[in-house]
Amino acid sequence: MRLQEFLYLCLSHWVWFLISIVVCLGLAFLYMKTTTPTYSKSASILIKTDSNGNSQSNTAAMFADLGVYEGNSSVSNEIALIKSPDLMTEVVRRLNLDMSYSVEGKLRDIGLYGRTLPLMVSMPDLKPEDSASFRLKLTSGGEYVISDATLNGAELGREIHGKIGTTVKTPYGALTVQPGEGFDPNFQSTIDVTRVPPRVMAKGLLGGLTVDNDDDSYDIVNISFTDSNPRRAEDVINTLIMCYNDRWMRDKRELADNSSKFIDERIQLLQDELGDVDSDISSFKSINLLPNVDAAASMYMSQATQANIALRDLRTQENMVKYIRGYLRNTDNNNKLLPANAGIASANISSQISQYNTKILERNSLVAQSSESNPLVAQIDDQLTAMRGALIASIDNEAVAIAEQIRSQEGFGGAATSKIASNPKQAKYLLSVERQQKVKETLYLYLLQKREENQLNQAFTSYNTRMIREVDGSNFPIAPVGRKVYMLAFVASLLIPALSLFIRECSVHVVRGRKDLRNMKVPFAGELPLAGKKQKISRKIMQNLDPTPVTAVKENSRNAINEAFRVVRTNIEFMLGNDPSSRVLMMTSANPGSGKTFVGFNLAKSLSIKNKRVVVIDLDMRKASLSKYIDSPTLGVSDYLANRVNDIQSIIHKVKDAPNMSIIPVGTIPPNPTELLFSDRLAALIKDLKLHYDYVFIDCPPVEVVADSSIISRFADNTLFVIRAGLLDLSMLQVIDRLYEEGKYPGMSVILNGTINPKGRYVNRYGNPYSYGYGYGSSYRYASDE
Repeated sequence: MRLQEFLYLCLSHWVWFLISIVVCLGLAFLYMKTTTPTYSKSASILIKTDSNGNSQSNTAAMFADLGVYEGNSSVSNEIALIKSPDLMTEVVRRLNLDMSYSVEGKLRDIGLYGRTLPLMVSMPDLKPEDSASFRLKLTSGGEYVISDATLNGAELGREIHGKIGTTVKTPYGALTVQPGEGFDPNFQSTIDVTRVPPRVMAKGLLGGLTVDNDDDSYDIVNISFTDSNPRRAEDVINTLIMCYNDRWMRDKRELADNSSKFIDERIQLLQDELGDVDSDISSFKSINLLPNVDAAASMYMSQATQANIALRDLRTQENMVKYIRGYLRNTDNNNKLLPANAGIASANISSQISQYNTKILERNSLVAQSSESNPLVAQIDDQLTAMRGALIASIDNEAVAIAEQIRSQEGFGGAATSKIASNPKQAKYLLSVERQQKVKETLYLYLLQKREENQLNQAFTSYNTRMIREVDGSNFPIAPVGRKVYMLAFVASLLIPALSLFIRECSVHVVRGRKDLRNMKVPFAGELPLAGKKQKISRKIMQNLDPTPVTAVKENSRNAINEAFRVVRTNIEFMLGNDPSSRVLMMTSANPGSGKTFVGFNLAKSLSIKNKRVVVIDLDMRKASLSKYIDSPTLGVSDYLANRVNDIQSIIHKVKDAPNMSIIPVGTIPPNPTELLFSDRLAALIKDLKLHYDYVFIDCPPVEVVADSSIISRFADNTLFVIRAGLLDLSMLQVIDRLYEEGKYPGMSVILNGTINPKGRYVNRYGNPYSYGYGYGSSYRYASDE
């Protein structure tokens, strides 16, 4: 459906829209009067954080370098704390919000708070989980009366009298009524007082609380609260921030006290442990003669090195002593020189070797000058033998002395090596003990520093928050907003009927107008509106009644229906052309109630007004609807086809107000109309009529009901297929197209009947499919408007 069509449809139902507007605006007005307005107040605070964005107290920050206190997403944690039920419960207790007061209004109860609250009730003996309600009425002389009292849902059943400012004993325990901020001694209204458990009230208030951080890069927290009383909304936010700060300060003091106690205990413990460690180190060094582990290790290494060097020299001397001794004992070497620098440390042996070598040189020189038989040579040999014996004796003694020194140096070196081997264990032990000493000493000094810092933090206290924006907000309610409510109501008043019309139009499954036929392949001959009295006929169709035949076409009439028939007449004449042999037109439809009889009669009459000779044959012999236009004569086409009548002129009847138009009625309703249609007399009848008339119209039954139309189609030149708007199912259009494509009916074209009346409305509103019984056979009733 195009927008323009839909707008026209809506305009045609303007009454619906008017009623909808009145109803919706009335409901909006009633909603505004019965709904309690809500107000919104907000504030912004800054959460103090450290460089890492962690919100901590100063005491906690002191130990942050130890990793004792860690905070992740600290601002989020603070937001969760502000939104906690426990904090809101504290707000409820401070503001006495567990006690609510109201008076009856015309359309809704009016809450009392602050300047509007004349009296306040205190019931300290009630348990936190108790609930109570009663009605409080102020009487003369500052007295009051309480009625309709309940406790935990149970009625108390008696009135309570008292005086303002005086505590009275009641089933609630001690009860005191005091003047409120808006106290008025002449206040006459009855106050409804309700006591709700603080935790229950806190949960209810949390529903109106919003706490968020708009930008993660800032530590600013926005707090907003919606309530039916703007003053109470401000008080809740201010008290909530105050309770948060108080709780933070309390936690801070508790943390500082616990920290101070912990520091003192640890300092005392570390003092004792440091004393024990010092004693252990001193005792160990005294026992092991280790004033300094590194110096001792160096000394032992030096001793071991010196012992190895001395031992190496001694072994060298020992080897040389053994060599010289062997050299001297070898007789082959008696006249040979001894090594001068043998490496023997003994000066006596070195002197003896030197003297021995001198004597050898003297002897060898003498032998060279004389011979070995020289007596001087023999004398020198004797001296050399004596010197050789003395030297061997000295070398043996030296060998014994060197062996003793070697044993001594080996013992000394072993002792140094043993000291070196034990030094790492001693160093390890001292290192472990000294490490403990250093750790305890460092921690001891650290705790001494933190104790002083903790004392300073306790002396200089501050809140964890800073007020960025004081509590503010509009004094106009945020809901319900009259402008928005009335606007939504107005929009809804337009949408409801429009949507109803749209849904109803979308649910249509029958032909509504010309646009539904735009995709058909069958030629379109025209459309006829349903106007005037025809609307009543349509209702009779829906009731399955038998309507009275209607003549819509009249000479010199210019109304809509006459003009429509003139248009259809012109279209048919154009389609038929000038061929005089193609003037037999059969009228049929897809289903009963399409108005084919009405269309055929009035179309024939329209042609007769144009001075065309027209005859209409009623071959719908089961219903004979066309025959009713001439009061259904007793003799007709059925009698002619059954050989009961031979004169054709005897069954042709003139139409009173149309001299050029004739009708051949059915006559006697036959029991076998289909068999009669196979009679040769039908072909002769039509052939004869074609000679005397310009147009021959044949009124046939619907094509989907009986086979009569298929039989009659062999005598027709053209077929006018009538489609009734609001009656024919859209799925039947494909069936009609198929009939056209298959050529079952000659010269087929469609006429759309009963589209719209001059007011622009469809004939019917396209509800469920009509239940029409066509009426063929004795078990069917005749349908109307054929």
